[in-house]
Amino acid sequence: MDDTRSRQVVIAGAGVAGLTAALAFSERGYLVRLFEQAPRLEAAGAGIQLSPNATRILRQLRVLDRLLPAAVRPEAVVLKDAATLRELARVPLGEAAERRWHAPYLVAHRADLQDALMARLAEQPDISLVTGARVGGVAAGPRHTTATVEIAGKAVEA
Repeated sequence: MDDTRSRQVVIAGAGVAGLTAALAFSERGYLVRLFEQAPRLEAAGAGIQLSPNATRILRQLRVLDRLLPAAVRPEAVVLKDAATLRELARVPLGEAAERRWHAPYLVAHRADLQDALMARLAEQPDISLVTGARVGGVAAGPRHTTATVEIAGKAVEA
């Protein structure tokens, strides 16, 4: 087993950031253990804006195509004066922005993004997701780092 495959990554939290990090490490050949303290994953939050930098990463992780059917591609961001509603500035988006930045600007519900990430995660055999598990501490040693995880009331090392 090469050096990368002999190491594992432990991630605390299976929110959008944790799921994305798990996919990114898995794509680079790492074994990933993802621990979420909630007993099951549930959608939280509301709408989320995804810049071209974010959607470019989602494309690289093979998540973007799963999200696109549920997302909205706004044509512009428009800033208006609150009192008069006079337009102060406009940033064109849509196809023009996609040609410029080589990735779309999207608005989506956080639950739809989480579902797209979870669908991709399910295809990755090198990622294990454990719910009902709380990471309690981390200890760094000279040769390795361990995390203490509480699962069903019992502490285990990861």
